[in-house]
Amino acid sequence: MKTMTNKLILIGYTIALFASCTQPSHDKNQAANNEQYEEEAEATLHLNNGQQWIANEETHVGMTNIQELISSLDNSVNYDSLISQLKGETRVIINKCDMTGEDHDQLHLVLVPILKSIEGMAAAEDMAAKQANVTEIEQNLTAYFKHFKTL
Repeated sequence: MKTMTNKLILIGYTIALFASCTQPSHDKNQAANNEQYEEEAEATLHLNNGQQWIANEETHVGMTNIQELISSLDNSVNYDSLISQLKGETRVIINKCDMTGEDHDQLHLVLVPILKSIEGMAAAEDMAAKQANVTEIEQNLTAYFKHFKTL
């Protein structure tokens, strides 16, 4: 039951992410849109002709805040508090998203896995599994800061 609830939460976050972004959709069918984004999630993150993509200020600040939360972890980490803070930061990123085009599509390649890792951390029943999700977030943050900048 707990796993199903976490999956529903992840689906809700993903839908909110895509619904809040201003990239226009030519297909009104939500199922088709979800399939499109799942296909994009399988795409490869890459640079923009050797240059970093441009993220809006709110996204960059949110990703920086997530990086600070993750880098400040120690052995006494309160995972419930961390999860709550991470969800708060991703909510701001999602709600303030005004990115469009390829920059936007590339952002999804790091943000969606971060959302999944946060939910994975919430669903994990042992510390090793929670830490594995933290490691995945760290990897996606590294990818974000390698591939994105703000003006």
